[in-house]
Amino acid sequence: MTTIIAQTISKAVFAICLMYSVNLFIHGANYPGGGFIGGVLLVCGIILIYVTFGINRADKMFKQDWFGWFGFGLLFASIAAIFPMFKNHNYFRSAFNVVHFEFFGISFGELEFASSMMFDVGVYFVVIGGLVFIITQIGKHKYSPPKEKDEKNVSLDRKDNIILPEPKEETEITDNTVSAAEGLQ
Repeated sequence: MTTIIAQTISKAVFAICLMYSVNLFIHGANYPGGGFIGGVLLVCGIILIYVTFGINRADKMFKQDWFGWFGFGLLFASIAAIFPMFKNHNYFRSAFNVVHFEFFGISFGELEFASSMMFDVGVYFVVIGGLVFIITQIGKHKYSPPKEKDEKNVSLDRKDNIILPEPKEETEITDNTVSAAEGLQ
């Protein structure tokens, strides 16, 4: 159980991680950064929420299928890599365009969009989905609820798979045991 102070600070840190992660992702085509390091930074913020709030409460907060994020990212990165081949270009060919941001004549700057950024979107989702999925599965396995027992005194997990038989009560050892050599005669 963590304190309310730690939970409040973790929410603020998560928001900062989210903003800086998006910044690293957007400027990654021209400067150091990109989909991988942006995704890792966001995972740090997400895992901080999982640690401070607990795995069950954080799952209710996010309500995400992290493995689905991994699959979407893998599909998106693959399409972004293959797409230039449909235009008779090489695999992974990159192109770019500069977009100017104006609103009622006020210029807000410009941003260069590269087609390699679409591949970075896929990498971003693969990293977030893969890392959070792995870490949450480890956490769920490590801190799973007590297992139920059936009438045969065998532990069952949540999917009713047999885990291990529970040790039986101590039985008295008698001298009526037969060795393997005596049993064959």
